[in-house]
Amino acid sequence: MEEKLMQIELKQISKMYRDDFQEPYHALKEIDLSVPAGEFLAIVGKSGSGKTTLLHILGLVDTFDTGEYLFENVSMKKKSKSFCASYRNKKIGYIFQDFALVPKMSVFDNIAIPMYISNKSKTNIERRVRELSFDLNIISLLKKPVYQLSGGEKQRVAIARALTMKPNLLLADEPTGSLDRKNTENIIDILKKINREGTTVVLVTHDEDVASRCERIIRLEEGKICNI
Repeated sequence: MEEKLMQIELKQISKMYRDDFQEPYHALKEIDLSVPAGEFLAIVGKSGSGKTTLLHILGLVDTFDTGEYLFENVSMKKKSKSFCASYRNKKIGYIFQDFALVPKMSVFDNIAIPMYISNKSKTNIERRVRELSFDLNIISLLKKPVYQLSGGEKQRVAIARALTMKPNLLLADEPTGSLDRKNTENIIDILKKINREGTTVVLVTHDEDVASRCERIIRLEEGKICNI
């Protein structure tokens, strides 16, 4: 039987934050974690447990102090900001907790941002944005500015933008945190469909109901994994 590719391998990852006014704070402590390609993983923990820090490291948004991070067998240790930005845009989709959309821009332009950065052709951008918008049931919103959308609509736009470059890994930081139960169910259904189509999905949540719909759950407490 063929072994699954390990999408993510973390070995003894630690992260400390320092400033001039407080004692150093250990956000993550010697994290070991392997995530096979195609998994749907939930990271659960209380506020301050290190969930978002871990997601930021996985998404190459933040660096780590010690340890090793292999993404598809490529080391992410001591990579430049430009390397991380380029690699992230090609390989990793990121759904931020606050959506991180541009309010005055249209839905179309918000979704297309990663493709603009990568200098994709106008034809390819148009095709991909419409394809995703149709799948996520937001095609009627493409000309609207984002500030006119509901929370559920904004989340769908954020998901579409995260998928424009057909990432191998999709990271979601509290993707249902500001949504009602109906919209929460809709978003999880969308993420599960994306996962079934072959994308590895890692989400951070404090909602046990959301976590229970994932393939595997890990729990963080005070910067440490307390179960695998």
